[in-house]
Amino acid sequence: MDAYSLFMVFLAIYIVALVGIGLYSSRRQKSVTDFWLAGRELGAVTIGFSAASAWITASALLLATGLFLLMGIGSIWIWVFPNIAGLIIIAAI
Repeated sequence: MDAYSLFMVFLAIYIVALVGIGLYSSRRQKSVTDFWLAGRELGAVTIGFSAASAWITASALLLATGLFLLMGIGSIWIWVFPNIAGLIIIAAI
């Protein structure tokens, strides 16, 4: 079996697994609120990690690197302060 065929087999298995997980999870959701707020069952640590992982993406890290390169290391506060303030506000909510 060549590499392309092997890749396609694993891709098909992956897609089937994702659809299966989606169907299983959809049965557990009773309403739109359950979907968007996870049934209000998540703790602060889980929500914090979720917010941080959504916030710190590859494009954001590349943007910050370019900003520091153009404006100098002192510009780190242009990037860091709004992120810290935003996460504190999210945590307070």
